[in-house]
Amino acid sequence: MKGKQLTLDQCKLIIDKVKVKNDFKRINLAGGEPMMATFLQDLIDYIVKNDFECSLITNGSLLTEEFVKLNKGKLSMIGISVDSINDDINNLIGRKTLNNLYQICETIKENNIILKINICVSKNNLNCDFYEFVDKIRPDRLKLLQLMPSPHSKESYDLVVQKQEFDSVCETLRIFNPICEDNLHMKEAYWIVDSEGFYGKNNLHLSDIAKVSLLN
Repeated sequence: MKGKQLTLDQCKLIIDKVKVKNDFKRINLAGGEPMMATFLQDLIDYIVKNDFECSLITNGSLLTEEFVKLNKGKLSMIGISVDSINDDINNLIGRKTLNNLYQICETIKENNIILKINICVSKNNLNCDFYEFVDKIRPDRLKLLQLMPSPHSKESYDLVVQKQEFDSVCETLRIFNPICEDNLHMKEAYWIVDSEGFYGKNNLHLSDIAKVSLLN
């Protein structure tokens, strides 16, 4: 939830409870922006110590080569969200332009960590040409996501692309074998733990009677 963050002890408690459930093999650290957590490295170490595979999704603004090298053999995958390679569009959507993006991606691959690039398709970047960028980066995985509007942001509904538009973007990158997730597929595609410690499949963080607290 906006403005809230779990503590390291709370995260450890959640991991302990998830381990007892024995339902999952991988824990994916996503955001907000997970690299803003001061205890991120301790959390990664605790996840790996408990025999989970650990992966990370980041906007890349705080990602360093030192961090990547430190987590060789710990992180199985690092996903970087790149919604535009155009400075003006990045400023529009509140994303920092990553001047060292190419080097960071190369370092990830050199350290035997799977490199994943995520592109969230919206009205803002619908006409962006990602082909040259993806061809140069050559990620191990490429995922395209149709922007899902948030009930907490009325403006987001104006940015949603139609299914046909999303499919068209996917087609332009078909040679790279992208995973394409539209809204229908994405809504309940993952089990999540939100910033209040609730566990469920509702990826919009809506009120959901099926959500269960893992902090009790």
